Amino acid sequence: APECVVWTNLSGDTLGIGGVLCVVPAPGLNSYIASIPGLACVEADTATVKLVPDSLFVAIAPGPAKLCVGDTACLVATVGPDATMAMVTWLDESGAVVGAGLELCVTPPAPGTYTYTAVADNGCATASATAQVVVIADNTKLEVTPDMAFLCEPVEEICLTAEGPAPECIVWTDLEGNQLGTGAELCVTPPQGVSYYIATIPGLECVEGDTATIVVDTLPPVLPELPDPAKICLGDTLKLEVSDVNGNYTWKDSLGNILAADTILCLAPQEAGTFSLLFELSNGCGTVRDTITAIVVDSARIEIQWDPMEVLCQPDTVCIEAIAPAPECVIWTDLEGNPVDTGAQLCVFLEPGIYTFIASIPGLDCIVPDTTTVKVLPDSLNLTISLSAAAICEGDSVVLAAVLDPDWTMETVSWYDTDFNLIGSGPAIGQSPPGGMHTYYAVADNGCVRDTAEATVMVESLSLEIFAEPPTICAGESSMLSVVGCSGCEYIWSPSGSLDNPNIATPVATPAVTTTYSVTVFGEVCVDTLSVTVTVEDCPECLEKFFVATGFRPDGRPKDIASNNVTCLRSEYLDDFEEIYFIIYSRWGEEVFRYEYKQTAGAAIVPEDLCWDGRFNDKLLPPDVYGYYVEVKCPGRDVVKDKGNITLLR
Repeated sequence: APECVVWTNLSGDTLGIGGVLCVVPAPGLNSYIASIPGLACVEADTATVKLVPDSLFVAIAPGPAKLCVGDTACLVATVGPDATMAMVTWLDESGAVVGAGLELCVTPPAPGTYTYTAVADNGCATASATAQVVVIADNTKLEVTPDMAFLCEPVEEICLTAEGPAPECIVWTDLEGNQLGTGAELCVTPPQGVSYYIATIPGLECVEGDTATIVVDTLPPVLPELPDPAKICLGDTLKLEVSDVNGNYTWKDSLGNILAADTILCLAPQEAGTFSLLFELSNGCGTVRDTITAIVVDSARIEIQWDPMEVLCQPDTVCIEAIAPAPECVIWTDLEGNPVDTGAQLCVFLEPGIYTFIASIPGLDCIVPDTTTVKVLPDSLNLTISLSAAAICEGDSVVLAAVLDPDWTMETVSWYDTDFNLIGSGPAIGQSPPGGMHTYYAVADNGCVRDTAEATVMVESLSLEIFAEPPTICAGESSMLSVVGCSGCEYIWSPSGSLDNPNIATPVATPAVTTTYSVTVFGEVCVDTLSVTVTVEDCPECLEKFFVATGFRPDGRPKDIASNNVTCLRSEYLDDFEEIYFIIYSRWGEEVFRYEYKQTAGAAIVPEDLCWDGRFNDKLLPPDVYGYYVEVKCPGRDVVKDKGNITLLR
C-alpha cells in the first residue's frame, strides 16, 4: 500500500506521503523513515543520506608542546567546519601512523624535537596540520647573565638575559614568588640593597632555574677585619674569609698575581717563612685594599719544666717554666680553658687542691701543647670505708672502698685483714670471706699526712638439710617436712595447697599425688632454696591385703603351704600387720583351729602357723563346710573383720 506510506525524520516531523520522497539533504547526516501508521504488521525502514562539505581545515593545540623526558604530551586536533564528518589519522616524521581520533598522547623516549601530523578526511576533502613536541633532557639549567652585579646609586635600568631551552616559556620572579616578567630577557631598575631575580620554566621540573643577584649601594665598602699577622703551620692550609660584605673580592700575592676572587682564600705554603697577601674589595661605589702578613712555622713541642710527682704540703707560690719556639706567644689555661697567664713563665699562688695547667700557642696546630699537674695537699686527712654491704652470705663478695675527705688528696691506700695482714692496695678492694665477723683496715698516705679507718663485715653461713618423714605414704596419709640448720630463718614452701602451714620449718604435707616441695629459706642476708619429694603410693585396703582359700584337700601329710593340702590366711604384707586373730569352726560352732598374733618386740609371724591341715585333736576331720573368722589390724587403721566358709574335700 505505497499510497499509505508516511515519511518522517528522527524528530517525528512529517516530510511527505506516498511511495516516493524527494528532498534536498542538509549538510551532515540525514535520516528518512518510511512507515504505514496503523499497520503494526508492516515494519518501517530508514534511509540515511550523508552530505559532507567539499572543504576542511585542521588545527593542533598545543603547538609546540614542551616536556621533560618521561613525561607525556597530549595533542588535540580541531577539525572544521564539521568534525563529525571526518576521520583523523596521526603520522610521525617518517609517515608512519601513530594514532587516530581527535587526540594523540605521546611519551617520547629521548631529548629532541618530534613532529606529528594530523590528517583529516571526510570522503570529499582532506586537510592536515603539523605540531612539534620538544623533549628537554634532565638536569638542564638556565644560565642568567649577569649572575651578580654591584651598582652604585643612582641606578639606571639593567637587563638580564636567560639562556636555555624554550626561552619563550621562561618566567621571572623575586624571592617572594611575585612574577616580574616572561621571556628570555628581563629589564629592571633594582632598588637599594640586595635584589634577587629568579628565572624558571614552570611545569618543567627537568629544567633548573638560575638566579641573578644585584647589589645596589650608596657608599664605598668598609674594609673587613682580617688577621694580621696570620700564623699557620707548614703543611696546613691558610684560610682567610670575609663575610657580610657585598662586593667583588680579589686576593693577590706580593707580585700582583690573582689568587682568588671570592670571600674565601685558601693557601697551602710549601715552606716556612713570611710572605704578604693583598686583599681588594669593590662594590661599584669604590674600592678598599689591605695587606696581610702570613707567617708559616714548622712543627715543634712545648715542654713544661715541672715534675708532676712533686707535692706541696702547704699553700705556696709556684713558678712554672715553658720552653717553646715562640715563648712570648704561649698562653696558659686551666682544664676548662680559662686563661691563667701568658708568656714563657707561669707564677701563681695556690691553695690546697689539684691544679692542671696547659701551655699552648693557639692557632698553631704544629706547636704541640704540654700539660702538667700541681698538687697542694692539706695538712689533715679524713679516711672512712664505704661497704657495698655490711652483711653478706658466705660465698658472696663485698667491696670495700676508701672515702677520703677531701677526695682529691689520695695517693695510696693499703688494705689489711683482721690480723693486719696486707691484702691489697688501691682505692677499693673486693673480698669473699668465710662465715663469721671480719674487720678490715685501710691506711691512706698522700705523702704529707696519713689516716687509718676500719670496717666490720658480718658473713652469714647457712648449712641447711631437708627431710620428709616418711618419704613415702599412702593416699590420704601425711608426711612431716622439716628443714634444719637455721633456727631464726623465715620459710616459704611451695606448693602450699597441701601443707598445714607453708611458713614454718616443719609443715605437715598431705598430698594427693607424688609431690616435690620446694622451700625458700631467708636468713639475715642469705637466701637458699631446697626441695624434697613425698611419694604417694596407691596402697591396698586392709581387706585387700589378705585372703583365705575357700577349699582344700587334706591328705594326711605334713603341712605344705605350697600345695592344696592346707588352707591358710595368706598375705604379702604379713610383716606389716600389728594384730591377727584367725579361727576356723565346724558347722555346730565348735572351734577346730585358732591363731593369734600381736606385734611386740621380738615377735615374728611364721606363715605355716596361719595354715590349717584339716586336723582337730590330731585327727583328720570329715569332708564338710567349715566357717572362718578373721580380725586384722593394719598400721594406723582400725581393726578389720572378715568371715566366710571353707570346704574340706576328700
